[in-house]
Amino acid sequence: MQTNNAIRVVAAFEALKGFLALAAASGFLLLLHKDLHELTVRLVEHAHLNPAAHYPNIFIVAMTNLQNTKLSLIALGAVAYSTFRFVEAYGLFREAAWAKVMAAASGVIYLPFEVAEIIHRVSWFSVGAFVINIAVVFVMVYALLHKNKSGVENKAMKNTDSRVTIHMAASLDGFIARKDGRVDWMETADEYAGGETLDPDYAAAFLKTIDCYVMGSHTYETALGFEAKGFGWVYGDKPVFVLTSRALPRTRDTVEFCSVDLAQFVNGRLRPRFRNIWFVGGGVVAGECLRLGLADLVRYSILPVLIGEGIRFFGQLDQDLALHLTEVKAYKSGMVALCYEVKAQ
Repeated sequence: MQTNNAIRVVAAFEALKGFLALAAASGFLLLLHKDLHELTVRLVEHAHLNPAAHYPNIFIVAMTNLQNTKLSLIALGAVAYSTFRFVEAYGLFREAAWAKVMAAASGVIYLPFEVAEIIHRVSWFSVGAFVINIAVVFVMVYALLHKNKSGVENKAMKNTDSRVTIHMAASLDGFIARKDGRVDWMETADEYAGGETLDPDYAAAFLKTIDCYVMGSHTYETALGFEAKGFGWVYGDKPVFVLTSRALPRTRDTVEFCSVDLAQFVNGRLRPRFRNIWFVGGGVVAGECLRLGLADLVRYSILPVLIGEGIRFFGQLDQDLALHLTEVKAYKSGMVALCYEVKAQ
């Protein structure tokens, strides 16, 4: 989780560089067909500098010698640079492996020049740029290596008897809640004559096979809201692990709050203790579970309703995931329950 936050900070930083480069390109385009000598002299005088002094004069001469063709090429280069940074930032926000490689490689390229600049002349700017670049390269390399390590660990854990299932109910268009978190749309009134009836005894026996639940903070708050309305605590006396760094009310001893690396938590703590582990929301947690290769099954209960927009079932994935359909059940309520095995990647 902490690594993901660091990657998003880097993504925001790269996007900022893209916006600055785009602004610079716009500035160069505005200079086309202008008297650059006159503009530069005015700028130097506005800064209360002597145009005849050595460094201001170098600046004036350099700007005066810029031709429209050179300005166009500089602006085009700035646009290309900003496009590169925007693509990189998009990939990092999606936590794509190619974007991490791109960020690490572009950072490494600058390091020799930054070291040379520090040796030539030490300044706060040169040292700061060097430290930031080192941090970016470290975060990207760590994220790439950690993902590979997690993948090896996950494959090793497949040999155990434990099983991780992702289960959520969603609308037909793939939303698990409205944008504000409300789930009022789950109270549907459809009737399918050819559907099965959910047997309470079967449901109770099935729930007993689940050993523990894992969820995000918003799913936990929704469960507390249902309990406050008199619907009860749907997870019984089973251990419930809430993935959060927020301070939330703890209403029972079976609830534990965790702010940990998800792969290490599942493989190092949950799998050795529990056989049937259920992830029950939300979308970010489900997406992270799939992205890290932790899930064995996906149980998807589709309700007969379209809500148009909201919170997606799955958070951001950085690759396609192949599934194998193992079970389909249609119920009289109009709900369709699907069960998929997650194929080995």
